[in-house]
Amino acid sequence: MKHTLRNSIIFCLDILGISALYRASKKSQGPLVRVIAFHDVTDAKWFEEVVSMLVSDFHVITPRQFYAREFNSRRINVLLTFDDGYQSWVDTCLPVLKKFNVKALFFINSGLLDIASDSQKVAQYMTQRLLITPKLPLTWQGAEMLVAEGHSIGGHTVTHLNVALLQATELSKEVVEDKKRIETMLGVSLVDFAYPFGTRKYFNPTTVNAVANARYTMQYSALTGFFDSAKEGLIARTLVEKNQKVARIRKWVKGGYDIFSSIKQYI
Repeated sequence: MKHTLRNSIIFCLDILGISALYRASKKSQGPLVRVIAFHDVTDAKWFEEVVSMLVSDFHVITPRQFYAREFNSRRINVLLTFDDGYQSWVDTCLPVLKKFNVKALFFINSGLLDIASDSQKVAQYMTQRLLITPKLPLTWQGAEMLVAEGHSIGGHTVTHLNVALLQATELSKEVVEDKKRIETMLGVSLVDFAYPFGTRKYFNPTTVNAVANARYTMQYSALTGFFDSAKEGLIARTLVEKNQKVARIRKWVKGGYDIFSSIKQYI
């Protein structure tokens, strides 16, 4: 019921032209850039339809283009990201991304990959840390395949904890040790960090400083919105729901969900 109301409001915002006015306002400040986030992706047909739509209707950019601020000034630029660490990234996503020549950014929990061969520990990790029904986890070999195909890797903590609640020592362990582990295992240098869960209660000035001290130059939240290159701070990301209708994702990329998020507190 809640999602039905949300989707109806977003549809109306689009039909009434409010989303277009919102985009025009944002575009007056610079190129429009949207970072979207996926998690476990098991439906290859759905994912191919999503990526096909994004490539057709928007300007999909690589992580390197995002860093360099190489944006298309006429179209909405879209960067694809993924969170946690799932085998579906290799089985489902990798072939589709390769087909459309799209490069993405994958945020992984090193602690999950370290226990990938132990199904009991994985089940406990996913139930208690990710708060989901257990799925097949990504392995270090799978992560190596992502790197070999030209995709980028980011840090996401060791055990997917709410870092805003941690003391300094625990916070450092979750952020710094995760970064070191990933860099050692994959032979890459990480510049991107995404907060687990990522809404406002999962980060604060202390965590932002700790992540910056770990030499991460990009920090990502799960607060929807267009990227604002004129302001420093956490990079907004719009989360794509599993098997969400492609037409609905298009409306979200265009800004409908941003507006809804700003008004839902009054609903």
